[in-house]
Amino acid sequence: MKNGLKKLFACLCLIAIIGTPMVSFAQVSDAERAQLEKELAQLQDEIAQKQKELDAQKKNSASLTNDVSLLTSQINKAKLEIVAKNKVLQQIGGQINQKDKTIQTLDTKRSRQEESLSQILRKKYQMDNSTLAEILLSKQTLSGFLGEVDNLQAINEGIQTSFGIIKKTKELTAAEKEALEQKKNQENDVKYQLEN
Repeated sequence: MKNGLKKLFACLCLIAIIGTPMVSFAQVSDAERAQLEKELAQLQDEIAQKQKELDAQKKNSASLTNDVSLLTSQINKAKLEIVAKNKVLQQIGGQINQKDKTIQTLDTKRSRQEESLSQILRKKYQMDNSTLAEILLSKQTLSGFLGEVDNLQAINEGIQTSFGIIKKTKELTAAEKEALEQKKNQENDVKYQLEN
């Protein structure tokens, strides 16, 4: 009986810990991220080139043709800036999706741990409602009684461990939610810049 309860408790803990899926920290693949960064760098180079053209044409804007060229260069530069900001928005969108999935995974893990804890607390409650005399008489031997005492101690340790895991998971979830909020603010800033 003693070994059975310990094995049951160990199985519940292992299921709660191992059964939790690993958090994927890469919504946008490395190849996609590298491609977006490459495209962004290329666009920034083109923007810098257009700015140089603008600067050169401003010096020579004495004629109408130069004025038209100046306006065309400004339009082309603005278009490239829009494309670059859209690439940044794509990157931020991928990061936001990744944060959402991380938060969902942490919430699922916390829910499972809370369910495991409730099962452990029910078992402890059942044992606490029994008097020492009842436990001693139900076990028929002193070693059986001592096994139940050991099981109670293991349950108490399991409760403490579960509370620690739940607390840590809540802290991680809060940190991920804060990071998500920062990403959303960053996305809104880029959208605002794009509109103005």
